[in-house]
Amino acid sequence: MAREMWVEMFQTGEPPETMVERKGLKQSTDVGELDQWCAAAIAANAKSVADFRSGKENAINAMKGFVMRQSKGKANPRLVDEILRAKLRAV
Repeated sequence: MAREMWVEMFQTGEPPETMVERKGLKQSTDVGELDQWCAAAIAANAKSVADFRSGKENAINAMKGFVMRQSKGKANPRLVDEILRAKLRAV
């Protein structure tokens, strides 16, 4: 996708920020929206939640993947990780 955008930017002269906004590719940093996706990921991945709480750090990746699919790749991965970890510690 980056390669396609580079070619299009070169052809049109459009700034990258404008192109990203126009194509709807901007990452979501809306904490409320991310929080909802993370809550849904936790609810849908009971085994991963149990694995994570038992010390398997990599189990969080299944929940991150769920969020990324729900957000169609727009969720900010760093924020998703922070929110998931906070929620998993609190519950």
